[in-house]
Amino acid sequence: MVSRTAGSPLTQPSHHHCRLFVGRMRAKAEVAEKLRVNAMILIHLKSPFYSLLCPCCENYIETVEHCIMSCEDALSVWEMIFAWWGMGSVNVFTIKDLFNHTGGLGVDKVSRKLWNAVLRVAGYSIWKHRNDRVFKGITVNIVRLFQDIQLKSYEWINRRSDSLRFEWEKWIVRPQRCGFVQDGAGDN
Repeated sequence: MVSRTAGSPLTQPSHHHCRLFVGRMRAKAEVAEKLRVNAMILIHLKSPFYSLLCPCCENYIETVEHCIMSCEDALSVWEMIFAWWGMGSVNVFTIKDLFNHTGGLGVDKVSRKLWNAVLRVAGYSIWKHRNDRVFKGITVNIVRLFQDIQLKSYEWINRRSDSLRFEWEKWIVRPQRCGFVQDGAGDN
């Protein structure tokens, strides 16, 4: 009988064993991905209610990137947000690009934080809009969705910040200037 003590070749994996393990895991991951895609296709073929297409625009295969960034509904919302912030047209194509986009806000740290808060609320709201459509059959008006983003971001910022307070009227007119209004001081 062979004894297995710590440090013996039987208990220590060799370089060869590690390579085999990694290779097997890669193969299993590839098979799992193929099975997932095949399962989605089978579900689609068997069920008239399931589609691989985006539930909002029904023009492209549904991906997170598409649902948040390039779906017709999402793009309309982003256009309204960019116009609200005075940034012109939307010229970002990925979620990463969006979070790296300063939109000409300059180096003002507070305005940048406000912008990032709006991005987070908008991303969440757009995804929730998608889920409401898929799971509840609810279709939300895009203008209403934009207004909800304005309200939720205003409430979120005012509740989370100890030093930053601003009025709703200023937020909906010039949100990028609200970073200069602190401790209730007015911005004319």
